[in-house]
Amino acid sequence: MSRFFQRVVSVWLICAIVAAFSPVEAAHAAHPQLSWHRYDEGMTLAMKENKPALIYFFATWCDYCKRMENEVFPDRNVYDLLQKFVLIRVEVDSNRVINEAGKTMTEEKLARMLGVSGTPTFWFREPDGKEIAQMPGFVDREKFSGILQYISEGAYKKMRFSDYLKRWEQGK
Repeated sequence: MSRFFQRVVSVWLICAIVAAFSPVEAAHAAHPQLSWHRYDEGMTLAMKENKPALIYFFATWCDYCKRMENEVFPDRNVYDLLQKFVLIRVEVDSNRVINEAGKTMTEEKLARMLGVSGTPTFWFREPDGKEIAQMPGFVDREKFSGILQYISEGAYKKMRFSDYLKRWEQGK
């Protein structure tokens, strides 16, 4: 075997080992799966536990949803902050039946009724269901952490998010 070939194999092996222990993979290994609930069950649980609800509207075919699930949710800081919420998943094209305000409907109909027009979309609700905020689209780990912290600390009751973000970024 030539020295050049041995070096190429050695570099490839080192890269494979580094990739195997990348932060995203380590984050997946460090935490159990997130506990997601159906819409109706989650909203009831939010009220019972007096925790805000994070409603994640997604689609199985949505590449940005997959990025949220594979890159953002497993991040150690994001994962820890998500534990402060009742997590609810609504598949925007699912025929899974849920109950909303005494009415039986599919998750697809619920998403349409609520005006969700794209995925991923995040809705934040107080334990009683009152709207806190809506956020469409992919959000990177750092910004998503800031949003989760802003809402879980109740800062949304005292200041605009843009002001909170300035303070948060200065504190880093």
